Amino acid sequence: MAEIRVELAASEERSEVLKFLLRNWPAAARNDRVLSLLAESAAGRLCLDGLITARQGNQICAACWCQRVPGRVANVWPPEFAVPEAEQWAPRLLEKALDFARAGNARFVKALLPVDATPHVAWYRAAGFHYLTERITLSASTDEIEPVAARREPLELVPYSALVPEHFAAVMAGTFVGSHDCPQLTGIRSIDDILADYRATGVFSPDRWLLARLGADDAGCLILTDHPEARCGEILYLGVLPLFRGRGLGVELVGAAKQRVRMAGRASLLLAVDSHNQPALKTYRAAGLEETERQTIWYQVL
Repeated sequence: MAEIRVELAASEERSEVLKFLLRNWPAAARNDRVLSLLAESAAGRLCLDGLITARQGNQICAACWCQRVPGRVANVWPPEFAVPEAEQWAPRLLEKALDFARAGNARFVKALLPVDATPHVAWYRAAGFHYLTERITLSASTDEIEPVAARREPLELVPYSALVPEHFAAVMAGTFVGSHDCPQLTGIRSIDDILADYRATGVFSPDRWLLARLGADDAGCLILTDHPEARCGEILYLGVLPLFRGRGLGVELVGAAKQRVRMAGRASLLLAVDSHNQPALKTYRAAGLEETERQTIWYQVL
């Protein structure tokens, strides 16, 4: 029997490996997605260097993908197997994925798993990953704009392009104070790394990064991105400074996000939040967003 080789896929093998990873998709959708991923890679918007295979001879027995992204982050997607017996190669695939992340100077590695993914949990735990939280995805139609009560102080949204970058970063850092959103990760990455991660998600535009001001005072920030293929916009981050919490500003900012996403021709707005962040969940539900998916986040600090 030929020896099993666990290795990074060569560039000419990427189409084959992506089709293997998407093997459970309908054929037409799989082929379209593979072509889309290869095009994004060719344009420099996506790193496919971390596609990893376990091969016996020329046959792929198992594969996974470690995706390095800006901001010293790597995402490790769950392994896929040709047959159940190939699951024994999961530890070696994940070990190779972590080696690839370290080689790229990643600081933080994460995996999103289905809530009921029992075998996957065992593999990731054995590879040194820790449970972080449940990640709740919420969404709403952009036609559903919630009315906002008139406020005494006018809300102004100033685009990033009109700001000194350090000013925006300082306000955003201030919104982390007392936040319930994944507090275990506080201090692991710099604010510059976090912003680099957001900048690389979806289609970046400085006009979708907004500083919220009430009167003459900075009150928080709103970071949006666009996903043209999915015809949706996404709130990557919404934060309010401690002094301005409890005034309904979060609901108002979600409403502003819906309006901007609708004006861009997108049908829906989505966001993801830590399931333990009850203040944020209360705000988002009050703004008309509804839960669509739950996943567990597993992470490792390198």
